[in-house]
Amino acid sequence: MKMTIVIDTSDPQGLLDTQKIANLLCKKYANIPSHSGKSAFGKIDLIKLVREYGKECHKLLEQAEEIQEQPKFSGLRFAKEFIDERMDSFAKCP
Repeated sequence: MKMTIVIDTSDPQGLLDTQKIANLLCKKYANIPSHSGKSAFGKIDLIKLVREYGKECHKLLEQAEEIQEQPKFSGLRFAKEFIDERMDSFAKCP
């Protein structure tokens, strides 16, 4: 099935309706789940993750002090690696 949708960018309600139609079509024909707008994890899960991140940073700080180096958790690389290691454990959006 092919469909052409014309979108009027000056019509906010029309844009929302178009988004709903596109999500329904993706779900039905492409087996792509639509994003519900909800987080993939809850507030408690986020708090636990931040606490775990803090503990990891503390460990790195202690290790850096032992060898008298600057800790390497202030950049984006450490944060990215930390999240990459845990991405699969996050609940999938419905």
